Order: sequence, then C-alpha cells, then structure tokens
Amino acid sequence: MTERKDYRLINFIELPDLVTMLGIVSGLLAIHQSSIGNFPFSFILLMFCVVCDHFDGKVAHWLGKTHRPFGEALDSLGDTVSFLLAPALVGYYLGFNRALELALLGLFLLTGILRLARFNSIKELEHKTIGMAVTYNGVIFPLFFLAAHFFSLDVHLTLGAGYLFSTLMMGSTFPLPNI
Repeated sequence: MTERKDYRLINFIELPDLVTMLGIVSGLLAIHQSSIGNFPFSFILLMFCVVCDHFDGKVAHWLGKTHRPFGEALDSLGDTVSFLLAPALVGYYLGFNRALELALLGLFLLTGILRLARFNSIKELEHKTIGMAVTYNGVIFPLFFLAAHFFSLDVHLTLGAGYLFSTLMMGSTFPLPNI
C-alpha cells in the first residue's frame, strides 16, 4: 500500500514564505492606497516590499531552507505582484490612462514578467542576474516620485521616464547585482 501524501497548503509554507507573503500583501496594500489617492504611502509600501524580498532570502539562508521549489515559485509570483503589477497600477491610478501610457505600462509589466521567466528558466545563473532585477522597481518608482516632488518636476513625466528606464533595463542583458 502506498503512503498518501498530504498536499495541504499549510504543509508547504515555512517561515521564509511568510516573509514573502508579507511582501505580497504590502504590494496589494500599495495598489489599494494608490486607488484612494494616497500615493506617498503607496510608495512607502513598495519600498517595504523590497525589505521583505531581501529578508525572505536571508531567513531561508539562516534556516537552511534555500532552493526549495515552493519558496522559489512563491518568491517569483510575489515579485510579479509587488514589483510589476503594483507599480503598473500605481501609474494607472496616477493618471497613466491614455493609449500610449497604457501601452508603456503594459510593456513594463510584460517585460518584467519575461525577465522573471528568463531568470527562472536559466538554471546555470545560480542567482546571478541578467538585466535589472524586478526588485529594483520597489526603489526606482519611490525615488522618481520623491525626485519629482523635491525638484518640482512633473510627476507624470518623471514616472513615465521611470517606466521607460525600468522596461529597458529589465529587458537588457546588463549584469546587475540583485538587491
């Protein structure tokens, strides 16, 4: 008689995954805050996503739980929410809703997803990176937003430049360090 495996979700989740999920929830909260016009707090939440993304790997390393397929998949899916979907929706709620702007947001989102897929499919990288890691978006957009306010720049144009820059860098083959 074969032993029956227990595939309940709770059996897959470990401490590093809880940190990853905290980052995902922060990304969702960033989307919500931008939907009600609270953009400064939305950008703070995006930066908190970076903190969570950094520490989920540290916690996994400390516990000897690295290279777990579930944790790696969850991290990649969480990156999609926190560093691609959340910044794209923040832009949408900031008024990026004309055809060319929507195309830029769509290109940003698709390039980031393709970048994650490329990273996940090239096993010999061993956590080295090709192109800009999507995690940088959790820093780029808050910094561009701050710069726009600090230097009295047009927020729309400044963030538009950020989306274009990020899209080009994520799609590039420049070797950049992970955050």
